[in-house]
Amino acid sequence: MAELGQRLRQTRENLGLSLEDVEQATHIRRAFIQALEEDRYDDLPGTVYARGFIRNYARLLQLDAEELLRDFEKATGTSAPIVPQILDEPLIRPSRTGQIIVTLGIILLIAVIAFGAWYGYNRIYLGADPLSLGRIFAPPEPTATPTTTPTLGALPVAPELDERRTPTTEAEVEPTPQPTPTATVTPTPSPTPITGVVVEAQLVVPTYVEVTVDGESIYVGTLDEGEDRVWTGDESVQIRVGNAGGIELTVNGVE
Repeated sequence: MAELGQRLRQTRENLGLSLEDVEQATHIRRAFIQALEEDRYDDLPGTVYARGFIRNYARLLQLDAEELLRDFEKATGTSAPIVPQILDEPLIRPSRTGQIIVTLGIILLIAVIAFGAWYGYNRIYLGADPLSLGRIFAPPEPTATPTTTPTLGALPVAPELDERRTPTTEAEVEPTPQPTPTATVTPTPSPTPITGVVVEAQLVVPTYVEVTVDGESIYVGTLDEGEDRVWTGDESVQIRVGNAGGIELTVNGVE
């Protein structure tokens, strides 16, 4: 193994480099450089460091680092460290079914968290259970309007006219027809029937409101204090509120 140290020292001297030059270029302490050139491997910090020193020193001297490392291994009875092999693909691929289950679980978890946040907001800030509130308004049943049949009073009968004869003529006098009186009938006004549903809402405090008209959702949100809203439907108006005491409702003019 004396050839390794001698080869390093001889090449350095041929290049005109001093130990200080090698130390500055390789950042290897001068004592370790001298230990390599004198084959004193026990003075080196360890096999791993020694291999690194030899590789850097060979690069500076433009020597074959692998050849020098083989000489070092023969002299010290060591071998090159085993480099673990890195696989490009995982040994076990996750199944597609498992990925679907995980995705569905994440979606379900997000839905539960969103529902809990909505429910907690209504219970804590609005002071009511949103699942137990809600009113459905339907149009009133139409009431039958009585029909008034006008009655005519008895018409006066024109009195009969006596035939008058003049003593000098035989001419007959035709009776003058009397005008037939016409009865005036004033129909009784019928109440205007209410069609559809008209719901008026006045907010007392900020309240969460969901409005469904004729089966179609038209508003979801929180109305502020003092707001007035009117919703009209042909068949029904369904209102779900977060705070029943925070809203005043009037249906077709009736509170």
